Amino acid sequence: MATGRRPISDNTLCLTDAELAMVVNDLEHARNLEIGSKAEIAILAALTKRYDAIDTNGCLAIFDMIDTDRNGYLTLDEVERGVKARVVRDYVEKTRNVTLKGLLKTDRQKFEGVFRKIDASDSGVITKSDWTRFVKTMAVERVRYMRVMGLLHGRCYWGRGLTEKSCCVPGYCADWNFYVRNNHPYLALFMRDEAHPFSRRDAFCAEVIKQSYCLCASILINNLEENWLTVRGALHNWRLSVVYITIPLMILGELLFYLLACPCLQFERRGRKREATFGFCEAACGCLGRIVVWPLALIALALIAVAMAKFYQNPSAHSDFAVLWVAGLLSEYLLTWPLLRLCVQFNLCYPDCDHFACCCYGCCGLWHFAGCGRWATERRRATRLAINDADDDAYFSYFRV
Repeated sequence: MATGRRPISDNTLCLTDAELAMVVNDLEHARNLEIGSKAEIAILAALTKRYDAIDTNGCLAIFDMIDTDRNGYLTLDEVERGVKARVVRDYVEKTRNVTLKGLLKTDRQKFEGVFRKIDASDSGVITKSDWTRFVKTMAVERVRYMRVMGLLHGRCYWGRGLTEKSCCVPGYCADWNFYVRNNHPYLALFMRDEAHPFSRRDAFCAEVIKQSYCLCASILINNLEENWLTVRGALHNWRLSVVYITIPLMILGELLFYLLACPCLQFERRGRKREATFGFCEAACGCLGRIVVWPLALIALALIAVAMAKFYQNPSAHSDFAVLWVAGLLSEYLLTWPLLRLCVQFNLCYPDCDHFACCCYGCCGLWHFAGCGRWATERRRATRLAINDADDDAYFSYFRV
């Protein structure tokens, strides 16, 4: 009698334990690339307060619970009867997906519409693969949204490398490396995560515009420059570079970031009606930002090319503004990256204080505003939110995908 199961091939039986372990590791690696490691997803869920995680393994148990006749597929009547169970309703509610929650509607027309969306093959029944694919798509979209928001907010703690050996605190070096790749002003042009809304191309255009402003400002304040060989003159020139180049560059960088990345317009696609409006606003603002930035980047690139050509022809006649240019860029880099980013946010000696009084008054409030010890603070917060006394495994169980 046919069992309906796929026969096991001889090649599978010939696999050794090492080869079988390699296949399992490859599958786990592919899953991590698509969705992320369990630790990273649990931390994302904790820091974004998304405890309504989508359990893609649990979706199979829900399918079996609804499939009362055990034939491997769900009919419209089976789903209508099955969603009345309390366990099924709780699972659907926790997904927070509007499309899937449509199964709980009493309106027959809306219920049938949701059934057709899950039935990707349009066969009139929902197979186990259709059900799993739909729930997994929701899980991937939720992880994508949480990761995008973490990247846009410059999150320091990602839960990477927790099982690897580290030079100090577990995961510190891996998180530091990931943060540098995504936020360094120059390395991010080549190593930024592809999921980052502020893409490498956008970062390159923004950097060209910043360099062009630095060039123009250096030329304009060239007449105010004093002799670099004296202490007084060097301090005077450095103050000029900070006031006219460094601080405006920091402001310009933030403006370009918000203009191109649109962090306030990011949203999770859950099947809501207003998501069409959200998507249109996001696309329109992104298009508008690029219409403004890309021509400016081309003009800036041309200005830089002309300035470099003139400097190459007669370096001694244009050395003054070149020194101001370099001084302004170096001050901006040292102030924004090693000092405010790495030394402050990734320091382990002086972590941030979570107490309300300390955050609002005195030096601790300024320390908190500067983000000092942000990595340690986010690590402590994620651990406190993800682990509870009742279930020590909750840290890794929010997203069982």
